[in-house]
Amino acid sequence: MKYAIRAKYLDNLTLFVTENGKIVHRHYGPSQLNLLRVEAADVDLQPGLVYYEPKVGSFTDFNQQKIWYKHLIGQGVTTLLTTFKVRRPKEFKTKLQQARHRMINCPVDFVIGALTDVNRLTPELYRLCAKEKLPFIVVSFSNDTDLYNKPWQWIRDAVNDYQPVIFIEHDQVQPLSSRKLRKIQRKWLSFAQGLNLNVFSPPHKCKAIHPSVLKALGLYPFKGALSSGSDCDYYIESFDGRGNLHYDGEEEMDIVTLRGRVLKAANQYFYHPGYGQELTVRKPKRLTV
Repeated sequence: MKYAIRAKYLDNLTLFVTENGKIVHRHYGPSQLNLLRVEAADVDLQPGLVYYEPKVGSFTDFNQQKIWYKHLIGQGVTTLLTTFKVRRPKEFKTKLQQARHRMINCPVDFVIGALTDVNRLTPELYRLCAKEKLPFIVVSFSNDTDLYNKPWQWIRDAVNDYQPVIFIEHDQVQPLSSRKLRKIQRKWLSFAQGLNLNVFSPPHKCKAIHPSVLKALGLYPFKGALSSGSDCDYYIESFDGRGNLHYDGEEEMDIVTLRGRVLKAANQYFYHPGYGQELTVRKPKRLTV
């Protein structure tokens, strides 16, 4: 069904034309389009949030899983980044299949990446991620000296066209202060960029992923934006009875939609197990719509 939504976006009154869960046209100012139109000129439309949550699918109780997903949807989350742990290349396909099976009831879209220890990362493992079009791999470390003893040039040269983003994450076996961890990450990023590695600071868990990281992953503006070609994922923040915004970072959103389908409206959730889709990234660092 083709229809239009007129609302505020980036401080401009904008008309979004949507069809089959996608935004097919974005127009500023007056429009004479003869379409079914939803008038919401007094509210701000925000693109659905993308969160990093490695523990997705780890619930054994369906009701607990449902409550957890509802909590995320209430925050405006429409896409998740999650991981599966892999120790050696020969178990890669099995672990990936298990991860996909765990996501079978996911009500929001998701992207799967690999998680491994820095000492177990090999060119073959990196090549498998590229072959399966997994756009990122999280590499954990306990001792930062291990980061510099790795033959990163071999790993980088293992693939040519499709280079998954590498996130370096401390395993917290021996906790570090946030100040020391930031210092390690800054030093590592500087070192890695000198080798032309596709690296980024790890996204914070349960926080919206910045557009710059989404671009590196090849998800933007397909996700994280409201542009022509984007998925029609958006949320509207909470308002009181007089139309005043009262969102303080803890209140839930009033309306949340995924690909044009309403997941939450006011206090009512429309929970659709399995509606979420696994997203395939054609190429990291590429703007994809």
